Amino acid sequence: MASCACFLALVITILTVGFAKSVSDICQGDTLYGERGSRFEVECDITVEFIALFWYRGTDVDNGQLILRIDGGAKTVNVEGYDITDEGAMVINELQVEHEGPYLVRYLDNSGNPFDKTVSIYVRVSLRSNPSIEACGSSSHEICRSIEVNKLQNTLLCIAEETRPPVDLTWNAFNGEEQQSWYNNTLNITTSLFTSTSLLEYNPKNFNLEYFTCNVTGRAVQEPRPVGMFVKGSNEDGVDKQEVQFLKSGSDLILECPKNELGEWGVRYPNGTYDLLWRKYPEYEGGSCLDTDRCEVEEDGTLVVNKVTFRDEGDYMCVSRTGPSDRIVEYPVEVHVSPPLMKTVIKGCEDLDNCELNVANKGSLECSIFGSRPSIKPVIILDTTLTDIGVFLFDHTYSEEESTQPGTVDTKLSVEYDIPACSEVVSIECTPGNNEHEGNIDKSVVNLITAIAVVAKKGVDGQD
Repeated sequence: MASCACFLALVITILTVGFAKSVSDICQGDTLYGERGSRFEVECDITVEFIALFWYRGTDVDNGQLILRIDGGAKTVNVEGYDITDEGAMVINELQVEHEGPYLVRYLDNSGNPFDKTVSIYVRVSLRSNPSIEACGSSSHEICRSIEVNKLQNTLLCIAEETRPPVDLTWNAFNGEEQQSWYNNTLNITTSLFTSTSLLEYNPKNFNLEYFTCNVTGRAVQEPRPVGMFVKGSNEDGVDKQEVQFLKSGSDLILECPKNELGEWGVRYPNGTYDLLWRKYPEYEGGSCLDTDRCEVEEDGTLVVNKVTFRDEGDYMCVSRTGPSDRIVEYPVEVHVSPPLMKTVIKGCEDLDNCELNVANKGSLECSIFGSRPSIKPVIILDTTLTDIGVFLFDHTYSEEESTQPGTVDTKLSVEYDIPACSEVVSIECTPGNNEHEGNIDKSVVNLITAIAVVAKKGVDGQD
């Protein structure tokens, strides 16, 4: 039997593409992991010559299942899917979950004395993609749906899917401080794979800006795959709201933000939507300002929006964090557009600077300002230097409608007038109302000529 005598050293070989080896000292309670679907080979450290060798599934010979043997130089395979080498190494042809569990190898020395060694084998399915983070306030995940409604908006869910064994998930804040969380694993009985989840509940009043990282570790993780989420809070003590900035359409908007390690520029538009212009956090920099020539963020954190239009109007927010402190600077921005004609326009006198209208003693008059932003209300008044104060203006009615120039409005004022029968000519002015942005809109003047003045003029002309 000397030809069967062997000296074996423990070698675990996983055959997928090529060979990968890992070496342990002894098969004495070792736990070994192999990739699912791989060829898995186990040799145990046997330091004496043996005349027979047996592999069992289980922890003892009496209750275990004999699967492999070498006896008298002959190899025997009792269970399909296994094999044995000439040296007595156990081979699992294609490692699957059903192969998991304890194994015992018994060998007999030349005197027939038995020796036992044990090993446990488990399948590993490595994490193939990064974990994901979801904000429960906007997530439809069943775990989020099970949370109390008042906690949804302040809870993050980290998910690592399809691994075996399950992975470990932990949370850290931006400063590295570990966060308390709730951890769970779920087994899919169809695939025999685990989904690991972890919930983090935070208090938004403790910060204005935070970056929470979900870390994943474990035997199913071949390399660290931390993922993070940028979270904005509501610490009112850290909000610095600035005065409204008014810009003329076509000019550049320049806003400053403290230089930071973690930050964001964004704008909340009047309709409530939020546009992420720029965001910076560990190993990331992005946002719409990096994808377009519309705006840019300089190295010192200054935001430049080029040639603003009415579409750029909103509340611009710089959210920044350096070390343990964070801050929000909020800049309300309004864009104004000058009326293209830069004057008021009286109906019937659209193309005239000096206008006269033949009218009855009672009637109505309209004056408009076209294409302004924000709207500017016209004002109709009497020129008392030329007009009898007995003239009445009443029933002032304002109206606005969208202009043909996008983002602007046309404003119209209608008034009723009553001119005394003895009055011949009434001078009326239409001026722009009070506004903070345009001080050079010209007024319009119209002379209303009544019927008595027309008759008098005709009489004079007849005498000629």
